[in-house]
Amino acid sequence: MNDTAQIASMDHDEYVLRSVYGEEINTLCTYALRAHDEAMRSYAKDAVRGDFWYHMRVFLNFAADVSKFFFPPRSQEVRTKKRAEDLRQLFLVPDGSPLNDAGRKIRNHLEHIDERFDEWASTPKPFMVIGSGGNVPPERFIRITNPDGTTRAPDPTWIFHSYNESNKTVSFHHDSVELTPLVTELERLKNVL
Repeated sequence: MNDTAQIASMDHDEYVLRSVYGEEINTLCTYALRAHDEAMRSYAKDAVRGDFWYHMRVFLNFAADVSKFFFPPRSQEVRTKKRAEDLRQLFLVPDGSPLNDAGRKIRNHLEHIDERFDEWASTPKPFMVIGSGGNVPPERFIRITNPDGTTRAPDPTWIFHSYNESNKTVSFHHDSVELTPLVTELERLKNVL
């Protein structure tokens, strides 16, 4: 079936969901995946001083935007909830999608980053690691020397945000998000849109 015949066979609502929303979601997925690739290239090139966090934050913001289309905030109007349900059904996005759990975590942390930072900074710690401005403080870069001379990773609560290379996880404050399932879902969506 050619595009014209396919469009003619759709009702208006399906056309809007597939063509209008689908095009925007496809664009957001493209931008998110491009930013993720750049973050990984930056990390591989120079994990300490590179542009990793710049690209990672761009990725996370675009992934959060995709999440909003399928899983809007709980207090939205009926039309928004119906649109999200219809998009999830049309593009086969289950409730257990990484866009739901990880997407919500990311959205909440990014949208309320000032409050998260206030909470984190107000709790006394032996030292604090922010992890922004190009720094990526995975556990392999930061070690605490114990009195007996052994070393250990710092308490995770001392680090505001970090990237763990071994399991491809980004942590914000006290939450961690696995990137691989999120990237896989964005790639899947891009291929069906």
